[in-house]
Amino acid sequence: MIAKLTAAALLLITGALHLYQYVLSPPTLPVLVTVLFGAVYVVLALVVPFGGRRGLITAQIVTAIGGFMAIASVVQDQQPLTVWIAIFVAFDLAVIWFCAWAKAELAAR
Repeated sequence: MIAKLTAAALLLITGALHLYQYVLSPPTLPVLVTVLFGAVYVVLALVVPFGGRRGLITAQIVTAIGGFMAIASVVQDQQPLTVWIAIFVAFDLAVIWFCAWAKAELAAR
């Protein structure tokens, strides 16, 4: 259960940070995509603690896509590599790991 709660807390924190970036940056396409992912992360943060395996898998897929898109936008020179992007990708990797841990806990029951 601690893995689910940790994943949910990380999703909530990163979702709030994604939404906050809209206040800090001018509205460009990468920023708007970031805000969209922030909203999805907040919703997932509410689903993960109460959902089962499907919620965990969905959280893993969405965060993997978000992390990949963040890295791809830097590689394609759509935006520079910033501390924000590094933090977002680190959170994405942590969420994926904690969701995998939570799935292992569910399978052990």
